[in-house]
Amino acid sequence: VVTLDRVGKTIQNISKELGSEQYALRVKQGTLIIKGEGTVDGGSGCLYNIALRVDGPAVAYIEGGHFKVGADQDGDQNHCIYAADGGKVFISGGKFQSAPKKGTVPAEYTTLNLKDNTGASIEVTGGEFVNFNPGAITFEPGVTSFVKAGYKASLKQYSTTDYIVVAE
Repeated sequence: VVTLDRVGKTIQNISKELGSEQYALRVKQGTLIIKGEGTVDGGSGCLYNIALRVDGPAVAYIEGGHFKVGADQDGDQNHCIYAADGGKVFISGGKFQSAPKKGTVPAEYTTLNLKDNTGASIEVTGGEFVNFNPGAITFEPGVTSFVKAGYKASLKQYSTTDYIVVAE
């Protein structure tokens, strides 16, 4: 188990290598716990930019911080948090934001995403999601919500696009 407590620190991908997949953090084995109010910035401008990717059998617990990612090399969406091949992500806090899918009106965001049909999972019990409702998923085969039973995604006060997840 590795714990990152990033009080005020930033972990950032600075690569701009076209045609490549780039991550601020990638976990392939073991367990990662992320705490603190630091930033994980997946960057922008590559084929794929991702703030955190978790591949099975790894597990990540996100308890706080700001996770963000900009647009890809074509100005299109990227995924802030991505789980693949049996990877598991548990989110209990933090702020998450990503660039929108190009050409969609209204803008479509895939801030949290799974590699389709690989047994990966994301479970949300807290956090703030900019322009993204983790409780209403339309783009994942067989997944309609990332929000755990007993919790709900609600619009943040004074916002029409940002959601928070809280206990019911």
